Amino acid sequence: MGPLAATQSVLRNYATMSGRATRSEYWWWGLVQGLILLSLCTIAAAAVEPTGPTTLAMVAGGAAFVFMLATLVPNICVMVRRLHDTGRSGAWYFITFVPVIGGIWFLVLMLLGSEDRPNIYGGPPNSDGSTPSGPISTRAPSDDIYSREDVSNAYVAAYTTDPRAAAMRKAVANGEEVGADFAAQRKAEISDYYKRNVLGGAKSGAPEHS
Repeated sequence: MGPLAATQSVLRNYATMSGRATRSEYWWWGLVQGLILLSLCTIAAAAVEPTGPTTLAMVAGGAAFVFMLATLVPNICVMVRRLHDTGRSGAWYFITFVPVIGGIWFLVLMLLGSEDRPNIYGGPPNSDGSTPSGPISTRAPSDDIYSREDVSNAYVAAYTTDPRAAAMRKAVANGEEVGADFAAQRKAEISDYYKRNVLGGAKSGAPEHS
């Protein structure tokens, strides 16, 4: 992400703390903001005359002050999203209140790379700075790992691979009567197959939960 894309992303997410911001977004925005402030302050300082500040100096100084106020909210938000991008809460900002080491620690956090996998704050940011919808569900897989289609396929497999089932289908196709006892027997056999091979497989194949 370049400086223009970073600036657009920060301004687009002006008051958004949810989601993530990449390292390049955070630092490019900081550089752009710093250059603008430096330019305004330089103009203000250069326009001051021995007799006092000129109109240009006051305008440039006022513009610098307004710019700092206008960028206060997006600065906080992009900082929080940057912490999210490393898998940390925005509350880590308060580490800066620890004398000496706090500021160094915070700088290190801002320099860390992005987590390359989804975390509780969302997926890795896209190239334009937007973040895929989140948070990502951390719910453990359920024991019900077979869909209805899987169950139907199991019934079909049990019904089509047995020679007696084939004989029953052939009899029905030829218009012959199939005894109720035979049909009930086949139903019981298929039910037993389902319990042993599908339900049994689901219980043995499902991941154990702690």
